[in-house]
Amino acid sequence: MDKSHAAGWGTDAPSPAQLKEFFDQIQTGRITGPRLQKVLNREWQVSIKEARQILGSSRFFGPEEWKRFFDLELPLYEIPEIPWPKRVLEDKRFSPRGQFLCLVPGSLNGKPLTLRLWNEVVFKPERPVGFHLGDCLDQRFAEEECQTHWMLMPISPIERSRNRVYQDQVATLPSGYEVPSTLDRVTANVLYYLIHYDPDCPRFLDDNSWARTKDKTEGGKSITVIGKPFFGISVSDWCPAADGSIAIAASRKI
Repeated sequence: MDKSHAAGWGTDAPSPAQLKEFFDQIQTGRITGPRLQKVLNREWQVSIKEARQILGSSRFFGPEEWKRFFDLELPLYEIPEIPWPKRVLEDKRFSPRGQFLCLVPGSLNGKPLTLRLWNEVVFKPERPVGFHLGDCLDQRFAEEECQTHWMLMPISPIERSRNRVYQDQVATLPSGYEVPSTLDRVTANVLYYLIHYDPDCPRFLDDNSWARTKDKTEGGKSITVIGKPFFGISVSDWCPAADGSIAIAASRKI
């Protein structure tokens, strides 16, 4: 790490303004005792800068990207720590495509982030994504909200889960992983599409198969997600219980 000759700090050390904001957050209670203890014990996992270096710009979507594409500037106190160490980000079980790490805000354009909101959002710069949600917009999960959080997902669904019913697919998940919500998987597809934007060859996480999520319709049908070049992102409940075109999506547990 480079050093500042004036003070001996690293060049990526916090500025006086950041330190002032940090102590203001302690005083107002926005940084709690356990989180402060982590700071004092130097138990941070990896920084945003380190995570971007580990994964590269093609597999990372953080605060800078939200500012670039959505003109959304998240306050420092709203951005949670990345909850996984370097060894998890570098997990080789998901080669060759690897994993995608992205920050998901709790709100966008002043509204809670939901599937229904994604159906309305216009990107900056304009890179239109087609959304085909059909009857899923009428389902309860389309209105589910979330807190600001990080997601770490294998870019491709779990290959060995094809041709299995849901419970058997869950059993194929790697240790430490769970099935994501439809909102999280759709969000990851949108963000991955944006940083890989190519008008001649659009790319998504789920461009090779339907990815099954943990959500179900009120009638008990499983929900799947796919990103199709030149068509967009589709969310559907049409998929049969077991099929070679359906694999289960995975998300790292916190």
